[in-house]
Amino acid sequence: GGYCSLEYGRPVRDFELAFEARTRGTRPDGSGFSSVRFRRPDGQTSDLGGLELSPYPATLFRIEGGSKLVNLARVPSADRPPPADGYYAYKLRVVGKRVTVWLNGAQVSDGEYPDLPAGDRLQWTIDPNCTELRVRSVRFTDLS
Repeated sequence: GGYCSLEYGRPVRDFELAFEARTRGTRPDGSGFSSVRFRRPDGQTSDLGGLELSPYPATLFRIEGGSKLVNLARVPSADRPPPADGYYAYKLRVVGKRVTVWLNGAQVSDGEYPDLPAGDRLQWTIDPNCTELRVRSVRFTDLS
């Protein structure tokens, strides 16, 4: 199989997205890759920011031409054991060039990213190695 993507139907630049998610897949550790991608320029598949969801469990990244991943920040999580039910609670806030991430209620990343693209698309992407993605308690606020 290939990638599967769901895209929010209207343009949005600044937003807050909170949800709980669990992934499973074919990676050696049993995980699957899924990501929330934001600031994608209309009609393009590259030059966007994103939040990777995995048991590690979070990385902020930017995709450049040719699908080259450039890590902007690794959210520290080695000291955070997975919740008993496997669902991590994420909150992602993007306002201007500032991206803030909370994991299980604790703020784990907050920074300005001068090269964050100015696009206005929000997309959820599921990699072929992700055999299960479960999401619950989704709350979205358009801050544009």
